[in-house]
Amino acid sequence: MPQAAQQDYLRIECGTAANALTSEVKTKLIACIEAGTILDVVLELVPAANHAMSARVVSYDIDSSTPSAPKYAIGIADCQASTAAVVKIALN
Repeated sequence: MPQAAQQDYLRIECGTAANALTSEVKTKLIACIEAGTILDVVLELVPAANHAMSARVVSYDIDSSTPSAPKYAIGIADCQASTAAVVKIALN
Protein backbone atom coordinates (compact mmCIF):
# COMPACT_ATOMS: atom_id res chain seq x y z
CA MET A 1 0.00 0.00 0.00
CA PRO A 2 2.78 2.56 0.71
CA GLN A 3 4.04 1.99 -2.83
CA ALA A 4 0.65 2.97 -4.26
CA ALA A 5 0.74 6.17 -2.23
CA GLN A 6 4.17 6.97 -3.65
CA GLN A 7 3.33 5.96 -7.23
CA ASP A 8 3.75 9.45 -8.65
CA TYR A 9 7.31 9.41 -7.29
CA LEU A 10 8.38 6.17 -9.00
CA ARG A 11 9.38 8.00 -12.22
CA ILE A 12 10.93 11.37 -11.51
CA GLU A 13 11.72 13.71 -14.39
CA CYS A 14 14.78 15.79 -13.50
CA GLY A 15 15.42 17.72 -16.70
CA THR A 16 19.07 18.11 -15.76
CA ALA A 17 22.25 16.16 -15.09
CA ALA A 18 22.39 13.97 -11.99
CA ASN A 19 24.88 16.24 -10.22
CA ALA A 20 22.53 19.27 -10.54
CA LEU A 21 19.27 18.02 -9.05
CA THR A 22 16.82 20.67 -7.86
CA SER A 23 15.70 20.87 -4.23
CA GLU A 24 12.22 19.69 -5.29
CA VAL A 25 13.63 16.50 -6.81
CA LYS A 26 15.87 15.93 -3.78
CA THR A 27 12.83 16.33 -1.48
CA LYS A 28 10.93 13.72 -3.51
CA LEU A 29 13.88 11.33 -3.30
CA ILE A 30 14.18 11.78 0.47
CA ALA A 31 10.43 11.11 0.80
CA CYS A 32 10.92 7.87 -1.14
CA ILE A 33 13.79 6.83 1.16
CA GLU A 34 11.63 7.46 4.22
CA ALA A 35 8.68 5.56 2.67
CA GLY A 36 10.86 2.61 1.67
CA THR A 37 10.17 2.88 -2.07
CA ILE A 38 13.49 4.41 -3.15
CA LEU A 39 14.73 1.26 -4.92
CA ASP A 40 11.68 1.44 -7.23
CA VAL A 41 12.52 4.97 -8.44
CA VAL A 42 13.69 5.69 -11.98
CA LEU A 43 15.22 9.11 -12.68
CA GLU A 44 14.68 10.64 -16.11
CA LEU A 45 17.82 12.73 -16.65
CA VAL A 46 18.89 15.10 -19.43
CA PRO A 47 22.66 15.46 -18.94
CA ALA A 48 23.21 17.34 -22.23
CA ALA A 49 21.31 18.73 -25.20
CA ASN A 50 19.81 16.01 -27.41
CA HIS A 51 20.69 13.37 -24.81
CA ALA A 52 18.29 11.59 -22.45
CA MET A 53 19.01 8.94 -19.87
CA SER A 54 16.97 6.83 -17.46
CA ALA A 55 18.75 5.80 -14.27
CA ARG A 56 17.49 3.40 -11.63
CA VAL A 57 18.35 4.07 -8.02
CA VAL A 58 20.43 1.06 -6.97
CA SER A 59 21.47 2.06 -3.46
CA TYR A 60 20.89 4.59 -0.72
CA ASP A 61 22.66 5.75 2.40
CA ILE A 62 21.29 7.30 5.57
CA ASP A 63 23.89 8.84 7.87
CA SER A 64 22.08 9.28 11.17
CA SER A 65 25.10 10.18 13.28
CA THR A 66 23.23 13.43 13.95
CA PRO A 67 19.69 12.17 14.74
CA SER A 68 18.06 15.60 14.38
CA ALA A 69 19.46 16.08 10.85
CA PRO A 70 20.15 12.80 9.04
CA LYS A 71 22.12 12.98 5.79
CA TYR A 72 20.74 11.14 2.75
CA ALA A 73 22.49 9.96 -0.42
CA ILE A 74 21.53 7.73 -3.33
CA GLY A 75 23.52 5.71 -5.83
CA ILE A 76 22.49 5.46 -9.47
CA ALA A 77 23.89 3.19 -12.15
CA ASP A 78 26.13 5.08 -14.56
CA CYS A 79 25.46 3.77 -18.06
CA GLN A 80 27.86 6.26 -19.66
CA ALA A 81 30.95 4.75 -18.05
CA SER A 82 32.88 2.07 -19.92
CA THR A 83 32.75 -0.17 -16.85
CA ALA A 84 29.92 -0.75 -14.42
CA ALA A 85 29.90 2.10 -11.92
CA VAL A 86 27.59 3.62 -9.34
CA VAL A 87 27.45 7.39 -8.94
CA LYS A 88 26.74 8.62 -5.41
CA ILE A 89 24.60 11.75 -5.14
CA ALA A 90 24.20 13.62 -1.84
CA LEU A 91 20.64 14.83 -1.25
CA ASN A 92 21.24 17.23 1.64
